[in-house]
Parts: sequence; structure tokens; C-alpha cells
Amino acid sequence: MSTQGAIEVTAAPDIDPITARRVAEILQHEQVGHVIPGIPLHRVSIEALLPVGTPLLAAHGHWASLAESVVKTMPPLPAQPIDSVLPEGIVRVGYSFVREPSGGMSSHYGFKGYFASLLISLPERSVWDARIDEAT
Repeated sequence: MSTQGAIEVTAAPDIDPITARRVAEILQHEQVGHVIPGIPLHRVSIEALLPVGTPLLAAHGHWASLAESVVKTMPPLPAQPIDSVLPEGIVRVGYSFVREPSGGMSSHYGFKGYFASLLISLPERSVWDARIDEAT
């Protein structure tokens, strides 16, 4: 089993502590931090509870279009069909796998590693959809 580095977790002001705790438990249970081994710093941002019926493309929010970008799925975590809409109880989480800081404007993300956008299902207690982009 791989070793997971340090973890920094933040939540948007409108995310209540119970929801934040449930999301953290799901991330731990799904072993998201172990998907990419050898990462010294993990930054988790619990961003928003999303409305039912939101299109998948809009739900991730970090990219203009998943279909047009280099954003990839994140095996072994699940990925829904691109034309899916959100069921009830989905929380968007930004998960940064920080290999090293990049400094200044040299990177869109401000670090080298990977950025994942995760849609977490609270009712199913699992990752519902996961997309990842390399941060260079």
C-alpha cells in the first residue's frame, strides 16, 4: 500500500461541518489519496453542494468543457457518461495532488502534480464521478 502525504482540508462557508465530515470519511474510505502514489501534499477543498439535475459538464466547474479539454477520468474511481445529470446529494470537491509548488504564474494551478474534480454522492457514500488534469 502506498503512503499518503500530508492533507490540508478546507470547506466553503456554506458547507456545514457534518457534510464536511461525511465527505472526508468518503474520501478516506474510497482511498482517493492513494490513487496517485508518492505525492507529499494533498489539498482538499469541499466546494459546493450541487443542485439536482445539474449537467455533468457544468457540475465540475473547473473546466469550460470536459469534452474539449485534456481532462481525463481517474481509474479506479468511477466516471459517469458525459451527458449525465446529477442526482440528489452531490458535493463537488477539488482535490490537489501537489508534487511541488510551481511559483508565480508558471502553472494554471500554482503547483506541479495533478488536480482532480470529484463529485461525491452523500446518499451512496461514494465518489460518483472523478476527473483529473495534470498540473504542470
